[in-house]
Amino acid sequence: MQMYVQDAERPDLRPFAKMTQEDMRGYAFGKVFPVVFVRGKGGKIYVAGKNLANGQGTKGRSDGTSLSGTALATVEVSYSTGRVEGRGKIYEHEMHGYSSQEAAEQNGATLAGRLVLNTVEKDAMAVIFSSARISGATAGTAKGILKELQNAAKSVRAYGKPWLVCSDQAFLDLCGLSKIEDRLATATKASGDIGFMALQDEKVLQTISTLLYFNGIAVYDSDIVGDTYDGYVAVVAVQPETIGASSDQVLTVAKTKAMAGATIVCLPEDAPAGEPFTLSTAADRDNKCNLFDAEGWLQIKEFKGWTVNGTSGALEDNGGAVLISIPEETEDETTPKSESASDGQT
Repeated sequence: MQMYVQDAERPDLRPFAKMTQEDMRGYAFGKVFPVVFVRGKGGKIYVAGKNLANGQGTKGRSDGTSLSGTALATVEVSYSTGRVEGRGKIYEHEMHGYSSQEAAEQNGATLAGRLVLNTVEKDAMAVIFSSARISGATAGTAKGILKELQNAAKSVRAYGKPWLVCSDQAFLDLCGLSKIEDRLATATKASGDIGFMALQDEKVLQTISTLLYFNGIAVYDSDIVGDTYDGYVAVVAVQPETIGASSDQVLTVAKTKAMAGATIVCLPEDAPAGEPFTLSTAADRDNKCNLFDAEGWLQIKEFKGWTVNGTSGALEDNGGAVLISIPEETEDETTPKSESASDGQT
């Protein structure tokens, strides 16, 4: 008996192509651009300005004079989501390898949703590693890399706590620099390639983050994004309260604290949060396969972005993200293991 799907929209498959925190594990975009669900494909949200927390109270106000105030959510941000689609295919003869046609259809829907998430990941990294940021990247040096990372972390602090964002290859290259390798080996007493170990174990990754004085490290998969940005690491500000938070919680944080940006996701009518994709199936009998389509409307939205003075060319606002190029290390730049691992501490 042949197994072909119906040609129809399939709301019953939405739960198998979700966009929850669990579904986004392994992706970097949800950490640096937390998800905000909206009901319209375009609109406005209101977020805190960069210098909101730097305001001052009033001392010694005279009776009869007005008390000045600092407004919350004073920045209007317009968003316009765009269609992102993913199509999964299962050949008819392979449908029989699942326990049931229902199980096969669920796997097809999951694949389609995953393809959309892969596209969003690539788009998010293109925003972080923009041509403007690459042009303005700090040239990393083998001997000064720790200090350069710390300076970058300091420069984004108005938008949150510093995170490192990079490809898996860039992460390995960074950990292979002698200044960093020495610090990690001295602190952990670990033997072998601790960078590679961290890619397999989140606890090791968090340990490295702590030793480098970062709140976290988000490593993206070069197989998804490509190797274009392998020569750089990004230092991106993340508000800690948004990690693992619901959409409503993210918006609450955004109204009181400056943020680098968010992933704006339009929910279909009547769809619950976490199920933003419209699912449909079709039987392609000519090619003897079943098609599973997921469609979403999304935008990676920076709230501020990269601002350069048009006259002087000086950077006025990094938008909560800066880049450092990963240096190539020569033999005479390597750090002897006996040398102190305290270099670069502040």
